[in-house]
Amino acid sequence: MRFDDYLATLEKKLPEWFSRRAFADATGLFTVGTLANMDSAKKGPIGKRFGKRVLYEKRQTLAWLRAYLENLDKLYVRGRGI
Repeated sequence: MRFDDYLATLEKKLPEWFSRRAFADATGLFTVGTLANMDSAKKGPIGKRFGKRVLYEKRQTLAWLRAYLENLDKLYVRGRGI
């Protein structure tokens, strides 16, 4: 799959649990606000809430990211653009 190298790099870079900020910084694909909006719309990675903080678990979040990127790839290949 074309995202394997990217996801493998993220897997090495991210700790087991990480914040929205850490995920946004590591991926460069999302802002903290975008992740919060996706969370409220139930379209983002599943996070665990600790008070006001949301933390993501690495394995589950990378699985979500793979599906997200594959879906974008399919839309782009079909000519719908991004």
